[in-house]
Amino acid sequence: DGADLTDTVLDDALAARLRGGIRPAPAVAEVVSIHVDDPAIAQFGAHLGVLWPNAEGGDEEVFRFTTRRVDGKAAGEATALPVDAGAVRARCVLPASTGFFVVFLVEKPGGTDLVVFPGATDGTVGPPRSIRLGYTPAVLPNFVADGDGFFIFGIGRGTLSVHRWTEAGLVERLRAPASTIRGFCDRQSPVVHSKGGTVMVVEPDGIGRALTAPPDFPGRRFAAAPVRDDCVVLAWVKAEEKGFRLLRLGQEREPLRVETGHHVGVLDVRPAEGGCWVAWTREPVADRDVSMAMAAFLSVDGTLSKPFPLLSGDDLDDVEDVCFASGEGAARLGCVTIDEALLVVELSTTGARVVARVGG
Repeated sequence: DGADLTDTVLDDALAARLRGGIRPAPAVAEVVSIHVDDPAIAQFGAHLGVLWPNAEGGDEEVFRFTTRRVDGKAAGEATALPVDAGAVRARCVLPASTGFFVVFLVEKPGGTDLVVFPGATDGTVGPPRSIRLGYTPAVLPNFVADGDGFFIFGIGRGTLSVHRWTEAGLVERLRAPASTIRGFCDRQSPVVHSKGGTVMVVEPDGIGRALTAPPDFPGRRFAAAPVRDDCVVLAWVKAEEKGFRLLRLGQEREPLRVETGHHVGVLDVRPAEGGCWVAWTREPVADRDVSMAMAAFLSVDGTLSKPFPLLSGDDLDDVEDVCFASGEGAARLGCVTIDEALLVVELSTTGARVVARVGG
């Protein structure tokens, strides 16, 4: 007894547990190998913000945030974030009024906390703000940027909730029964799929009308994007089918079957002026072939442009994942290669060009 604990220092692992998943930031910057996997990407003007779990030594993962300019003039540091990767249940990066929000849902003994880091355009981050969410999400939630804050669309314990976060705190905007809702149809758009095959767009102040999806939706892979008040574009891949299906739900009854002649690995959609971009990976068709990133534009009248590859020449590589950047502006898509590098391409009606790289 009588032990003097005045100068006791907690090790990082114990400190992380006591703080419920928030670890002290490393005091000294380290040179690390970049291994991009399952990134979240946002765009703010000419800047891109990227968040991903980086594999670092053994089985350890560290969430890192970096920025790139689409004109190639500057690249931010790959900042390690003081968050316990094992406690993270959801995360994203969103455009803010002066940069980015780097957002995590962190599981703690007493519930789930929302942890938000302000991200600067040079890749640095400020001190995090943490607040109790008030429920435990049953499925991955949906985050949507909104000026100086953002919306969180979540489902937990039979309830659909919409909250708006700002530096002033977390405000509930909507609470509705959700016993029949299975989950969200997309990573960025708050479109939900319910039992009975109905699809609905959720807004901060209410739920849109129920639209009946085809019986084979959502299939093996799927995505969705509202393009107008009365129209939601659905994209999905059926098991063993070579290609995918598109439907302007609310405008058409029969889906467009896109015959690609190859199996589709992943796909994503993004609303755009005059229609919607669709991107996917084409699985290899021969031993010496590569998995390619492809895209096409679906216009408001239902016409699909000729698909085109997104990488070529020295940039051509096996692509394992594609994901659109959130935020206003040009349609930009992240392509994750088999070498764990991220190439961001900008799409236009004339093709695609690489505007940023992380790793590789």
